[in-house]
Amino acid sequence: MIFSLLLAFAAGEAQPLTVVEAIARALERNPEMVAERTGKEGAAAALQAAKGAFDPVLGFRFTQRTATTPATSILQGVNGRLDERTSAQATTLRRRLPWMGMRLENQIENNRLSTSTPFPSLNPYNAPVWRTTLAVPIWRYRKTEDARSNLKVRRVNQQAAGEEFQAKVLDLAA
Repeated sequence: MIFSLLLAFAAGEAQPLTVVEAIARALERNPEMVAERTGKEGAAAALQAAKGAFDPVLGFRFTQRTATTPATSILQGVNGRLDERTSAQATTLRRRLPWMGMRLENQIENNRLSTSTPFPSLNPYNAPVWRTTLAVPIWRYRKTEDARSNLKVRRVNQQAAGEEFQAKVLDLAA
């Protein structure tokens, strides 16, 4: 600490420092304090990452299929073949809920089928689908699961890192 003050004085800083300012500058530049500060920031970043397990996830899916099948009858398809084109688009929103390990998923899907057969009443045929799924664990992970346990551990680690940082400040300032 005294060495830091001498370096500051030798560097040409001619401003008078109070004792509080001198201690603050010494603690700011102390390698042990830099390490403790880094540990505290790392614990905060780990907590933020653990909270990410509960962030919603948005997904998109698009599929397309084309099939040509030989027709054995003129009733099955024109020119001796049956052409079918299927496309599907889906949007999904998933989220892990913070209660009892539950997970919620909402999905909107739109399917479209077009065919060369002369008999369908609707061509192309569209079939929209809405799905909602709520998954609740029955036995294991009902009271605690890995994401919630990890979040609790990260909170305790962040609190401990803050207390260690304060103890180190008091130790070096004394």
